[in-house]
Amino acid sequence: MKKPLVKNLSVITVNVPLKRPIVASLGTFEYWPYMLIEISLSDGTIGKGYIGPYLVNYTQTIALAMKELFKDFKNMRNL
Repeated sequence: MKKPLVKNLSVITVNVPLKRPIVASLGTFEYWPYMLIEISLSDGTIGKGYIGPYLVNYTQTIALAMKELFKDFKNMRNL
C-alpha cells in the first residue's frame, strides 16, 4: 500500500481578546494571536496544530514562511 501524498496547507490567524491583559516587559497585550495550521493528505487524513506568537504584526510573515517551506513537502509520500 502506498503512503498518502501531502496535499494542502491551511493557515488561519485569529486575534483572541483576553479577559485580563498580559503585562510583560515587551508591553501590555489585550489580544493574543493564534495561528491554526492544518495539513491535509490525499487519503483524507488531516493534521492540526497551532502556534501563539505574541506579536500579531508577525503573523502574516510567519504564515508566508510556512507556505513557502510547505512547497518542499507538497506531493511527498515519505516524511
